[in-house]
Amino acid sequence: MHLGAKVDFHPHVTATHKMRHYDLDMTSIDLTKQSLAGYDCVIVATHHSAYDWQMIADHAKLLVDTRNALREVKGKRDHIVRA
Repeated sequence: MHLGAKVDFHPHVTATHKMRHYDLDMTSIDLTKQSLAGYDCVIVATHHSAYDWQMIADHAKLLVDTRNALREVKGKRDHIVRA
C-alpha cells in the first residue's frame, strides 16, 4: 500500500541494501539548506559531531530529535520536538 510519503536519508552510508524482507532502494541526499526546507519533517536518529545542528535547526520546518542532538541550538526552538 502506498500512502504518499517520500522518505530520504543522509547518513554515513550512500545507499541502503536489501534486507531480509525489504529493499528500500534509497540513496543518500545532500544535507543543504534547500533540501532541509523541502521536507515537512526531519527526524534526527543519530548524534554525530559531523553535523551542523544549528544549520539543520535553522532550515527544517519540523524536527523530531530522538537523540537530544539539538539541545544546544540557539534561537527559535518551537519547531523542535524531543522524542
